[in-house]
Amino acid sequence: FPSYFPVMTYAEDRALREEVYAAYCTRASDQGPNAGKFDNGPVMEEILDLRQELARLLGFASFAELSLATKMAETPDQVLTFLRDLAKRSKPFAVRDLQQLQAYAAEQGCPELKSWDSGFFGEKLREQRYSVSQEALRVYFPIDKVLGGLFAIVQKLYGIEIAEIKGFDTWHPDVRLFEIKENGQHIGRFFFDLYARANKRGGAWMDGARDRRRTAAGTLQNPVANL
Repeated sequence: FPSYFPVMTYAEDRALREEVYAAYCTRASDQGPNAGKFDNGPVMEEILDLRQELARLLGFASFAELSLATKMAETPDQVLTFLRDLAKRSKPFAVRDLQQLQAYAAEQGCPELKSWDSGFFGEKLREQRYSVSQEALRVYFPIDKVLGGLFAIVQKLYGIEIAEIKGFDTWHPDVRLFEIKENGQHIGRFFFDLYARANKRGGAWMDGARDRRRTAAGTLQNPVANL
């Protein structure tokens, strides 16, 4: 994951971009260069079957209904209606942007824009049109400055304070720990494991390490999350 987007954005070799794109988009499937070798298709089918079984056991017609039981949307049809309306409203702008990108790519000697070309020529177009490079912007957003700004916004919006905790046991030196307080009272913590490395799940994600709940003894257990 950490290598895919840089290749798609900056690799001048179009054949390399196509190769990486094909491998990435068909990973863990019955398609592509590793077809069937790591195929998760049967596992996904089993997950879908088990989700449907769980929904029926709990009195829902589908897992979608079960998932929405604790969410703002009321029915699967309501969600689909919203998404279709959003797509209808967004499509003209997406078509316009695609046409501009196709025209620019053609000017650069690529008459037929493919999926593995979009990121590359999109970055080139931004540099030409706005004199902005994603890589050049990095130096203006060091992690501590970004976190400081983020935490200041969170405090202003929600009235909570976030402070870093030092000297704790962790699974890697890069991991940081932050405490969340409201009106001076501890309400939670989160581990911040930002950087990619071998044997770590790729992408941006979060997970709960400990849920907020009332224990059998009557005390309140505050949550801990992994980011």
